[in-house]
Amino acid sequence: DLTEKEKKQLKKEIDNPSYFKWTNEYVDNIKIIKETELNKIFENHTEGWKNFREKYGKSIIRLSKPIFLRNYTICIISYSETFDYLGGYGETGCFKKINGKWVEFGTFCMWNS
Repeated sequence: DLTEKEKKQLKKEIDNPSYFKWTNEYVDNIKIIKETELNKIFENHTEGWKNFREKYGKSIIRLSKPIFLRNYTICIISYSETFDYLGGYGETGCFKKINGKWVEFGTFCMWNS
């Protein structure tokens, strides 16, 4: 449950997002790929996923800019995983920091294909 003030802050963040760039400082053990590199790989519609898998692995994970509330104890973030031209899923998740770890406590806006 969000307060009215938190709802306004959330709407403001969504309507006017500030610049944010994911780095390995935030998430360990992932390969960050520039959008231009992905576009180059998938220019070849027939071999795109084959070429991607050979170079990077089985799927692409995309993360939105995180939105923090309550003094960085709650985080709302959208994420998706794509593993083929028409295969993937995603959702917007709500996370709470408990004992130093982020634990998901709710989701909305889910999709699956």
